[in-house]
Amino acid sequence: MTRAAISATTVALICATFYSASYCHADPLTKDDEYHRRQKHDEVYRFNVNDLIAATLAKSKDLARKGGNTYFCEYSSSAELKACDRMDTISGQYEDYYQSQMACAQRCPWSDITQSSWSYIAGTKRICRDLATGSCEKVALTLKQAREELINLLRLEETMNHGPLSSQADQTLPHRSGEQ
Repeated sequence: MTRAAISATTVALICATFYSASYCHADPLTKDDEYHRRQKHDEVYRFNVNDLIAATLAKSKDLARKGGNTYFCEYSSSAELKACDRMDTISGQYEDYYQSQMACAQRCPWSDITQSSWSYIAGTKRICRDLATGSCEKVALTLKQAREELINLLRLEETMNHGPLSSQADQTLPHRSGEQ
């Protein structure tokens, strides 16, 4: 099955199940809030790593097509490579990974070009040197951050479709303070 088909199937399953009237939580959650979020978004918590990445990427691209600024650093084989400034998101890290797989000019020492996307996203080592800084280090994302990103995207979708922010064209995911 192709990557696009898997993504579309995964997103279709979760999107039919979830809805929320609120936008994004910036404050730490209480245990009670966490319990209710886990119940409401049970499917997200049951995703394995690959499904979580696929659902987040598909949802990010879908919302970007609808006018939300949610998908970052998209690789294009017809354009020059570019440094990604949103490595705090699955899409930013994935595009950095994909760009590294496709067109890396200067590999980092001890890099593993055959690693999985999640291994790359969860790790601190780049495959290729960062185009802007030349560094071989990067921020690692946790499974908790990936789940939170998908939940935020689902909330954003609901807000874009039904909420008071639906008329705004430039809606972005908030930066997560303290979770880098």
